[in-house]
Amino acid sequence: METLPYPPEPDTNWPVHLRQAYRKINDIYHTAAGYLASQSYDAHRLRFYILRIDQEVYPLLLTLQDAIPEHEIVLSGWLVQIAALLAELRNIMEETIEEHVDNEAGAEKNYWLPDVVTVEHTGRSGRPRKLVNEEVLRHALEQNISISKIARSLHMTRNTLKTRMSELGLESQRYSAIADHELDEIVSRFLKERPRAGRRYVMGHLKGEHNIRVPQRRVIASLSRVNKVGNELKKQETAQTLRPDYIVDRPHSLWHIDGHHKLITWGIVIHGIVDGYSRKVTGLRASTSNSSKVVAALFIDAIQAHGIPSRVRGDRGGENKDVSILMILLRGVKRGSFSWGKSTSNTRIERMWGNIGAFFARDWRAFFLRLERRHLLDRRNRSHIWLLHYLFLDQINDDCDTFVMTWNNHPIGGKGKDMTPNQIEFDGMLAHGIYQSPESRPGFNFDELKAYYEQLFGSDSDSDGSEFESDSDDDGIDSEYSEDDGNDSDSDLSSTDEQDSQQGDDSMMEDVNESSGPSDSETEDDATSSASPHLNYSLEEEARSSADANIANPPIHVRKSACPFDRNEMETFEHELQGRIARGKLPHGYGVRPSELGPRGYESSESIPLGRRGRTVTLELENEIWRPRAEEWCQALHVMDRMLNNM
Repeated sequence: METLPYPPEPDTNWPVHLRQAYRKINDIYHTAAGYLASQSYDAHRLRFYILRIDQEVYPLLLTLQDAIPEHEIVLSGWLVQIAALLAELRNIMEETIEEHVDNEAGAEKNYWLPDVVTVEHTGRSGRPRKLVNEEVLRHALEQNISISKIARSLHMTRNTLKTRMSELGLESQRYSAIADHELDEIVSRFLKERPRAGRRYVMGHLKGEHNIRVPQRRVIASLSRVNKVGNELKKQETAQTLRPDYIVDRPHSLWHIDGHHKLITWGIVIHGIVDGYSRKVTGLRASTSNSSKVVAALFIDAIQAHGIPSRVRGDRGGENKDVSILMILLRGVKRGSFSWGKSTSNTRIERMWGNIGAFFARDWRAFFLRLERRHLLDRRNRSHIWLLHYLFLDQINDDCDTFVMTWNNHPIGGKGKDMTPNQIEFDGMLAHGIYQSPESRPGFNFDELKAYYEQLFGSDSDSDGSEFESDSDDDGIDSEYSEDDGNDSDSDLSSTDEQDSQQGDDSMMEDVNESSGPSDSETEDDATSSASPHLNYSLEEEARSSADANIANPPIHVRKSACPFDRNEMETFEHELQGRIARGKLPHGYGVRPSELGPRGYESSESIPLGRRGRTVTLELENEIWRPRAEEWCQALHVMDRMLNNM
């Protein structure tokens, strides 16, 4: 192939952008022509070069044509000449694909699939045995491929694979026994040769050159010790990830609703609602139940205070059922009144849990762990859980209220332009409009809404924590929720994400299954015509069917509590507790008296676990705040124990 002719020289030099465009076109042309001349006819490569000509070269030629003045006849002729050469090259590549590649489709394949798994029919009842090729399995284990990944590739369960490994005498490779200073020395030598290498290159070097296998967290720790500056630069480089902008048309166009389960081990769930446009918290409450009635009660209070949103976004947990039905009754069907989707995509509320955790939730978690460690709290004792709720649930809700007030009035940087959520809401209403408020809707009032809600779903009997929606055993709570994942988002706790990934984005809306993204593209007519002026009772059956079709799992079980006293005994308990608190008398044997605290006195910090790797984070618990709460717990537990022992 001949070289593309250079643009003819005019009276004055061409602008630099014209020369850059020529170089790019020429590079693409020669790369494609060179591959074609090599007679290595790979269909994927040829189609790739055709795609580059279509998507990169032709748009450049059209742009150059528009930029060339009409009197520059010579330059226009040059443009036509190179366009003809590129068209000829493209036609040759298409003919080559048809003649030399597609005609080989029926030829014998030049690859083979190894028989890794064979099925053995024993003639006995049950499924046939699956036998795994020992050589292939041994090679996979030598490559440090996890057992789970191998099992998925072989289309068998993990337990079956482990059974076959045991029969063959194989086991997954264990981590190498190497001290930190030895690891640091190897990493340091490698970084001198490859200063831009990150943790993955280091792990490859350790395995490939030294046959050393260590956990990724040890490699990260070693990099932070031997190359602090470079490691920090590397983190900043990898952190620059472009993400699509979150866009919502106006305030209360889309609310995000979710539950925070970091205190679920002690029978407490925090439910929250956030306006997507302004990031204003419209509802936040700690409860002793995760039922749909509790979530709906919070939602009703939120719309009474802030108005009815156009749409609500939540995950596929059963706790969102009542809210989804209410939204369809209030706003109508076939418009996405309640949007179902992955918890990980519920961005506004998931991000909010991080702020709530830092503000107060993690401190309460550390405090409850301290009560278990030092002050005889037994999370499996339902009376202890009841006492914990009796003493501290109102205080946690006070923290919720404080957070809402603080958050909604604090300036948000970046795209928030240092405006508070309240200010963003107000500014957005002025700029983009206000949804019709409940007071202005003819025939609608909150008494009607609450009365119909109670008729539809029954009274909220479980909001006091005395009874719960699940009768399953408590043991599953500790193993699943007692460990923190390192952040305060609850996306990892959702058991519904797997179903979402299988269903895809086409199932995100409750009835029309349109996209569940945050953009609210409704018109003003849609906002009013689709919403009945009052509760649309005729939609009840359709709303229920829609909710049942989208719920993947029942509400996550919350640990049960049980008050050990009847009404008269409760009065006695409260009287004795108040008397003991007034006297300031601390009980023996509960780890709170000065003689029991040790020489350092009451500890001002507490460590909580993060994730499942044994990591911990230390939180400061102010003595003036948390020591009186610990003393109150010990006094109340002592009174309860004494009364129960005397019964």
